[in-house]
Amino acid sequence: MCAGAKVKQESKLFISSPNLKSGAAYTLYNIPQDKRLNHFVEIRDNILSHESEVILSSFFESKR
Repeated sequence: MCAGAKVKQESKLFISSPNLKSGAAYTLYNIPQDKRLNHFVEIRDNILSHESEVILSSFFESKR
């Protein structure tokens, strides 16, 4: 749903840590760069990747 909205917006997508299991970019789907859609989203990835992974991991560990 979020990837579809981003495609309609025609902008850049900034990803810090891609979700390779169930994300909508760089996975089975890759919706933001699907050439069958009428808009193309430029993706910038691995922005502060390590820092983001640490924050996400600690957040979800606290929820368990």
